Amino acid sequence: LRLYELLPADDAAGGSKLTLAKLYENTGDTKKAAALYQEVLDVKGDSLTALRGAARLSEADQQLAQSLGYWQQLTKAARPARNAALRPRWTMASRRQGPEGAM
Repeated sequence: LRLYELLPADDAAGGSKLTLAKLYENTGDTKKAAALYQEVLDVKGDSLTALRGAARLSEADQQLAQSLGYWQQLTKAARPARNAALRPRWTMASRRQGPEGAM
């Protein structure tokens, strides 16, 4: 944990911050973890890892409305059709499934 605290926190994707946030979360320092998840979200609001972490911490802290908001953001950010690289696969899978495969 101490080694990660010494790492520079200037990477664009927030990778070191996310690692440190998860370490704080796992060791019970939820305030520091939540602050780091929020820092990542301030820069990259669609970070699936940060949204998931923030949602978990909010839920554990009984902030259910806030947690639900994070889960909703996560759902929107994780949609395959939103990601250009996944869009063709998503479209092909939907066509294969057809109306008979719909639930």
